[in-house]
Parts: sequence; structure tokens; C-alpha cells
Amino acid sequence: MVLDELGLSLLPKMPTAEVCEQFDALLQSIVALLEMKRQMDKLEQELRILQHRKAELLAAQTPAVAAEAEADAAGPSSAPVVSNVRLLFLFK
Repeated sequence: MVLDELGLSLLPKMPTAEVCEQFDALLQSIVALLEMKRQMDKLEQELRILQHRKAELLAAQTPAVAAEAEADAAGPSSAPVVSNVRLLFLFK
């Protein structure tokens, strides 16, 4: 699939030792790239799930607690550490 996109065939046209070594290195790089993409896709999906779960939990809280949690998520402030700990439990 990736080789097709690059315009390469599965077998080198001149299979000398140097060409085969470089071709093998290319294949290893492609495999590593595909594995990283698979891991990134998995992590992005986990992030979307956690963001959705966080939104549901914030919606279920009282308005004052939800506003405090949103303020904590927006950035650093002088809010007490306890509210940050409460947010940590939202992701578990």
C-alpha cells in the first residue's frame, strides 16, 4: 500500500546488496511509521472518549462546581490544589 503510493514495487529492479539493504531499511521505516500512526490513532480515540466523559461528568455536577472545574481546566489560577485533585479523579 505505502510502496504503491511511493511508486515502488515490492521487489527492487536491481537487487544488488546495497539496493537490498536500503530497500530493507525503507521497509523497516515504513513499518515503524505505520505502527506510530496506529498508536497515535489509538491515543486520539482515547482522548476523545475522555473528553466526552469529562463533559458528561461536568454536566452532571452542580453549576458552581462545574464552573470551578472549567476555570481550572482553562489555565493556571490561584484556585486551591483540592480542585485540581478533583479534576484528576475525573479522568480515572
